[in-house]
Amino acid sequence: LLGSLYRENDPRRDGGFTFFYMGVNTGAFLAPLIAGTLGEKVGWHYGFAAAGVGMCLGLAQFVYGQDKLGTAGFIGNKTRLDKADWMHILLIACGMVPLVFAILAVWSAIGPVWNSLPAIAKLLVVIAIIAGLWFSNKLSGKAKTQEPLNKEEWQRIFAILIMGFFVVFFWMGFEQAGGTMSLFADKQTDRHLLGWEIPASYFQAINPLGIVLMGPFIAAIWFKLGQSRFAIPTPAKMAIGMIILGLGFVVLAIAQSEADRVGQVGPLWLVAVFTLHTLGELCLSPVGLSMVTKLAPARVGAMMMGVWYLANAVANYLAGVMEELLKNTGFPLYSFLVASSIGAGIVLLLITPLLKKLMHGKG
Repeated sequence: LLGSLYRENDPRRDGGFTFFYMGVNTGAFLAPLIAGTLGEKVGWHYGFAAAGVGMCLGLAQFVYGQDKLGTAGFIGNKTRLDKADWMHILLIACGMVPLVFAILAVWSAIGPVWNSLPAIAKLLVVIAIIAGLWFSNKLSGKAKTQEPLNKEEWQRIFAILIMGFFVVFFWMGFEQAGGTMSLFADKQTDRHLLGWEIPASYFQAINPLGIVLMGPFIAAIWFKLGQSRFAIPTPAKMAIGMIILGLGFVVLAIAQSEADRVGQVGPLWLVAVFTLHTLGELCLSPVGLSMVTKLAPARVGAMMMGVWYLANAVANYLAGVMEELLKNTGFPLYSFLVASSIGAGIVLLLITPLLKKLMHGKG
């Protein structure tokens, strides 16, 4: 939807996605304060329920305001939902209830088997399911109604896939915020401030707050550079984000060694780490989303956005098991994340000229 609001090669696109990202993170800032407080002080069921309420409010706001999207609206030229539309929504919502219970029943049967599989086997199963869905779509004949992709379009798709591979290294480190870094905040950070103990979940609000505060400046920088001869190509912006992420883990590694020595460290260590990670995220994530809308051929745009988020999903999984995978190697987690993020960023910088050729002037 957002990509369709901009004309081709519009220099405002990356900035527009940054402002969109600020909106997303306004909610992300409120989430730890509301859901985190309920979860830690009342009960985690209440925290998750609060998140569900927020999702419903977001959907209601989208439906109410979607007529302002013009021709980019998800229901075409219609500016308001009619009675039949609302009936369809109600039927789908009612149908979701038994579907959720059915999924829970199936998972209770296959969950233990799935959890016993090694990580590589799980990944192969996911790939097989995706390949099966794609193949069944080909057999259904739907794909035959569309013109085949030309050489330039395939090269642009290949550029998306290459950058999707590299962003796995970014999110694999960034998503430590919800696990390892939360435990660091809980166990190894002195959270007392003027007689009040800061809930550990509140540190999760630093990142979205930083995005809201720094987002306009980053958007302005991309816009100014985009209009000048010093324009930075998308792969280079993303590489810079990865390197900044690695610098954040340098700070965290120092904080970890200090905590091992004295027991607990001050909260400013985590504030510095989250600030660097936020700056890295602003260099990578909004421009990455913008890049997919620029490069993906229109008829496979939604699928390529799905592929982009699939890389994010793989990274989230790796973030959760990384410490366990490194346990037997003796390699410190933060040192590994410094090497993987900065190393991937440098490699991405080196292959930026190749990616620019594959992007055909659209990045």
